[in-house]
Amino acid sequence: MNDTAAVKLPEAARDGFRRLRDPAREHFLSRGWPTRRDEAYKYTDLSALGRREWPSLDKPGGTASLPDALGTRLLWTDGFLANESETLPWLRSLRTCAAQPAAELTALLGQLAPEDDPVVALNTALFDHGTWIRLEQDNRLDAPIELTYASGERNGVAATHARLALEIETGAELTLIERYTGSDSDTLATRVAEIALADGAKLLHIRLNEAGDGTRILSHTSVRAAKNASYRLLNLDLGAKLSRESVHVDLAGEGASAALHGLALLDGKRHADADIRVQHSSSHTRSDQHFRSVLDGRSRSVYTGRVVVAEHAQKSDSAQQSANLLLSPQAEADTRPQLEIYADDVTCSHGAATGAIDPDALFYLQSRGVDADTARRMVAFGFAADILNTLEKNALRHELAMLIADRMRAPREVLEWL
Repeated sequence: MNDTAAVKLPEAARDGFRRLRDPAREHFLSRGWPTRRDEAYKYTDLSALGRREWPSLDKPGGTASLPDALGTRLLWTDGFLANESETLPWLRSLRTCAAQPAAELTALLGQLAPEDDPVVALNTALFDHGTWIRLEQDNRLDAPIELTYASGERNGVAATHARLALEIETGAELTLIERYTGSDSDTLATRVAEIALADGAKLLHIRLNEAGDGTRILSHTSVRAAKNASYRLLNLDLGAKLSRESVHVDLAGEGASAALHGLALLDGKRHADADIRVQHSSSHTRSDQHFRSVLDGRSRSVYTGRVVVAEHAQKSDSAQQSANLLLSPQAEADTRPQLEIYADDVTCSHGAATGAIDPDALFYLQSRGVDADTARRMVAFGFAADILNTLEKNALRHELAMLIADRMRAPREVLEWL
């Protein structure tokens, strides 16, 4: 790593997480920001970030009106928790745990996320806020929990580094929404999540990116699923200048499953990268990946889906699908499905498709009195909203469909399709 970039990296925080921070800092300083020579970042070069300073803030900026919450909300603005008094008994702010971290927390934090990933190393060295959730056995929450990371109005650049440690015990169930929103201020936001699912635990994890045009979001999620555990991810990129979400799932127990779905709606020169890796470590495990993008302007989407089936993971079932709709000749979609199979009794498949709107679909709508622009937006919305079919038909699904429709300027009548 060059000396200039090393000087610009702030000192790691001095707290009870020091044993994690020191080696992570040294790793990042020795390796530096990832470039296209790093295979995982082949289409998302982050080296330019090392030529700028990204200071943390000592107080939050002002916030404009926030979107309506989709569940019980915990709000951070520029890394500062606005409503800490409203935290739940099984949920704590990491800032309050920093002086003397509990043994249950240290047994999870830093154990699942890959140490060799430079974004993980940077976050581990510098995370300054976040959440520890420990849901006890058979606790099934009816209402979603929403963790909102907001960027405040301010001048100049800033960085925030969030962390999530989540443990769901045997038979417990949770819907968790992580939401990025806020101003167009120049912001770097890193976030690392480590999630442990015990036997039979269930998690619906929604990552919702509505950040301003000046935000760069670098996220990593590591999941370990025990016997018959279920992890479902819905990744919606509707904002930000740059978004990269890396997801590593280890189906460690027999019968564990993962359903990973994502949608990127991009325009201008925006860039979204989804790097998905699923390890089938036990028998009778199942995984499904379905990622879509709708691209306009000179935007670019990247999807890398890697599935590894271990030798002893017989009867595993895995499917990957990537579909991309190009609304502009300058837009670009890069798709890289990958299979690595060491077992001989498995079912694995993958498929990818990229193209423009079908002229026959436009003609059909126009022949029924729909103008060309509305017809185009209706077709694009139908393509995008298909990603919501993984959700039950309830209020949450309706709210997410409305967000997609608003982002695409689709007629509200199309919501009836869902």
